[in-house]
Amino acid sequence: MPVGLQTIGDGFVWHENASVQVQGLTLAGNARTAMLIDGPVATGSTITDLTLEQGDETMGIVQQRANQLDQAPEVSGSTPAVSQTMDAPHDLAIAPLPPAAI
Repeated sequence: MPVGLQTIGDGFVWHENASVQVQGLTLAGNARTAMLIDGPVATGSTITDLTLEQGDETMGIVQQRANQLDQAPEVSGSTPAVSQTMDAPHDLAIAPLPPAAI
């Protein structure tokens, strides 16, 4: 792999303090995690009826840089539990910067 490139392979990445409501989503066949939550989430964030298939069910939902006192999304329906860890075992892809001027 060329220098500076990295394979990520997460199905859904949720950045720290973002408010997200997920409903009726299916994630399947991802390389690293089905759903990666980086840090605490905003109040009111929910995951309802998330389906994990084709190996994603063994990876589950990972919330890194968080502990039991940090805000986790509320889960309901068929959504599996969120696994929290204070570590940050997964690097995040860096979003491209917008152009300085057009």
